Amino acid sequence: TYGPTLLSTVPVLTTGNDAVFARLMPRLYGELGYAQRELACKQVDPVPSGGAAPLPTNLCATLASIWLNGLEKLNKCIQAGFTPKQSAGDENCQSFVSQLNNFSSRVPTVTPLHDVANRVGELQARISTLLHVYQVRYLPSIPAGGFCRETSSSPTTCPDPWN
Repeated sequence: TYGPTLLSTVPVLTTGNDAVFARLMPRLYGELGYAQRELACKQVDPVPSGGAAPLPTNLCATLASIWLNGLEKLNKCIQAGFTPKQSAGDENCQSFVSQLNNFSSRVPTVTPLHDVANRVGELQARISTLLHVYQVRYLPSIPAGGFCRETSSSPTTCPDPWN
């Protein structure tokens, strides 16, 4: 992977990173937050000029609050993936899923009439993608002893994630 790691906020290359899905989850979640804040909660289409945002202000505030709570839980879930499996890590991950489901339940199921670019549909698609990556890729990728490639241990003591 190329990007920030546990040891550095500066993007670096981590070869054979066994935590690749741990790095993908926050990126996808950040993109969901961006789409909500900057696309679904603002009027960004040139036509109609001065029209309404796809989602109302009060719903946007609720979604922003839920998203922030989910971010805290996701960060704790990801951090727990770097330690041997324990119930506290499972609880944080389940709390993240609960927040994401709460977020999802607030997003309208029908595209609002003035949402010509289907920004609400984009939010729904991003939520579905996040849940898929979480359930099908991230959780099964966590080794029993926790991710190894970004910790202080030497790469030679980490099992090869490609074998």
